Amino acid sequence: MTFAVPKKQRAAFTLIEVIVSVMIISFVVLSLMEISSRSKENAVYLSQRNKASFADSFYLLEEISKYHKKEKNAYELLQSHFHITNDESREILKQISREIIVPEPINIPSPGDTTVKAEASKVILKEQYSSSYFQFKLNAF
Repeated sequence: MTFAVPKKQRAAFTLIEVIVSVMIISFVVLSLMEISSRSKENAVYLSQRNKASFADSFYLLEEISKYHKKEKNAYELLQSHFHITNDESREILKQISREIIVPEPINIPSPGDTTVKAEASKVILKEQYSSSYFQFKLNAF
């Protein structure tokens, strides 16, 4: 009886090892794509939020409290302060609109015997990205 000598086998991956490695690589690629998508969504959100915050600055005037529970566009508020002659600028300002809510101001008591009187007012601007701002005012010394 003669035994056949097995040929030299070369090292190779089995089919299961190849399938597992492809699955791992696919999972990593999908995770990276999801992270990239979230980063893009966050960047778009932050960009839009910053634009809205800039537009909110048109509404932070001293006399804002007289517009409580009214919706105003930026042009209506700024026309008495600035002479806006450019039609394009005027139209852009008219498109920026916010509902304004200004609750009663809060009087801040003075510490000790000082005569400093102060009040804090909250300004709420409602829109797609609603915002709250605080205004502080010193009344007397």
